Amino acid sequence: MIRYLSLLIKIIFFSFFILGCASIPPEAPKLSSELGERISQLENSNLSLLHKYFDFKRKAVDEFMELEWAPLFIKNFYDKPNIIKTWDEIVSSNNPEDRIKFLKLTQKDILNTIYKKRQTMINALNEIEKSIEDNIRKEFLLAKSVNNSITSYLLSASEVATNRDRLLNTIGVKEDSITNILESIDKATKQITEVSDTAESATNKIDSYINELTEIKNTFHIGGNNGN
Repeated sequence: MIRYLSLLIKIIFFSFFILGCASIPPEAPKLSSELGERISQLENSNLSLLHKYFDFKRKAVDEFMELEWAPLFIKNFYDKPNIIKTWDEIVSSNNPEDRIKFLKLTQKDILNTIYKKRQTMINALNEIEKSIEDNIRKEFLLAKSVNNSITSYLLSASEVATNRDRLLNTIGVKEDSITNILESIDKATKQITEVSDTAESATNKIDSYINELTEIKNTFHIGGNNGN
């Protein structure tokens, strides 16, 4: 959509310069102003879609943690020989307070581990989302700036020819990198939705997911100088 917006602005430019300043219709400034409002609407729509997309990915991570990784992790945790031995000793002592204390301690460790694993994946998604959002805002700010210049020149067209090349060179909003990022995230998220048989394989998927998101950030220079 951003690409079409850039093309539309270019068409306005070329049409304007081909026709010449003398043939500018009186409706042109108004149309250019309305285009500026449309650009703002498109920006909000793009940001809304972006946030919904990442909300969906965060939901996929939560479902994976809740339905697959956490149950396998908990089972594996309580199957450890030292945990089994400690629990058997507590049961043999027939002391209810020891049982409660043991369950509280182990549950605390389990919840902390689950939270940290989830947060690592969510933070990676959030960082990519923030970088894309910043990029979208930057590109639309450029588009609005160019359109404001068009509107200004249509109202007072004395310096249009002088500034034509400079303004045309500033137009070039690209969405290819964003598309590639989202496709890479789709691929990575799809892998964690596949069912695992063991806690180890589920944990390996978390590590793989985090590594893939890190690779995405590095490939597209996310988290630094947000380059394209």
